Parts: sequence; structure tokens; C-alpha cells
Amino acid sequence: MEALETNNSQLKARINKLESQLDESYHQHDKDEQYSRRNNLRLSGVPESDGESTDQKIIELTSLLGRTFRSMKKAGRTDSESCDHQPAAQQRATLVRNHFTSYRARNKLFNQKTKLKGAGYGGCYLNADLTRTRSDLFFQSRDILRKKSITIAWTADGVIIAKCKNDRKYRIETSKYFAAFKLKANL
Repeated sequence: MEALETNNSQLKARINKLESQLDESYHQHDKDEQYSRRNNLRLSGVPESDGESTDQKIIELTSLLGRTFRSMKKAGRTDSESCDHQPAAQQRATLVRNHFTSYRARNKLFNQKTKLKGAGYGGCYLNADLTRTRSDLFFQSRDILRKKSITIAWTADGVIIAKCKNDRKYRIETSKYFAAFKLKANL
């Protein structure tokens, strides 16, 4: 009986180690995927039309914002059902993913996003192209924001940042860290 308990303890320890390694690998994969999206932006809420050219729509948008961009590699529609946590009305809004030739070119457009409303794109939103994992974490941080546990949440280069009532900033990188962050946010 004692041998079985020892064997069981060893197996549990091995399982815990493997789970930890798997979590670490998953986190690294997500970091790598987010980095590969570094030059991407997502434009949501753009109405779809027959025979459209997504490249042309982005060029029109950038010209309305007072910019001319020739540094966009490609633009295309993506599956709008990729964000399950969004309300049904927002899920139906189509998304356009834009890939720019450089991070600098991407930021020139991204920094103009507040001008969308005044340019006749009131229902459109320009956001960083987050991975599914990071998008879910950002959604959770905005939910905590609504509960007044944190004062603001934003993304910077694919990293979710939240500011607590005590003005401390936290990077939310994984759901495990996020659980710990929820406890700190209530301080």
C-alpha cells in the first residue's frame, strides 16, 4: 500500500511538471503569434459590398484621415465569429485585417484612430490585431473595469495593461496572472 501511495505521489508530481511545461509552451506560442501580428490592424464595422476591394477601402479610409499610405501589404476580410465574447450585433460586423510593411507605417494609421468618427466612419473601430487568447484577456479586463476594480485598461503592442485605483500598472499576460491581478486590483 505504501508503495502505491509513493508511486501515486510521483505520478502527480510528474503530471504537475508536464502541465507547467505545457502552459509555458502555450504562453510562448501566444507571444510568438502576437509578435507575428505586430504590423497588423483590425478595422471592424466596415459594411461589406458586392465586388469590393478591401485594399481600396483602406486607402479611402486613410485618405479621409489625412494620410496617404502606400506601405500596406494586404487587406482582407476575416471571420467575424472569431470573438465569441462579443454581443451578437458586433459579431455580425465585418472585420478587415490590414498588414503593413512596417511597424512605423502601422502606427501612423493607428495613432489617427480617434479621427474615424469625424471622417464618417462612426461605427468603425481600429484596433490592434490581438490573438484569441489576448483578445479574451482584454475582454475580461474591460469587464473588471466596468465593475470599477480598475480605472483603465488598454493594449500596447499586443500586451494588455491595466491600471488600478492605486495608480499601479499591471501587465496581464496569462489567465493565471489575471486571476492574481483580480485580487490585487481590489486593494
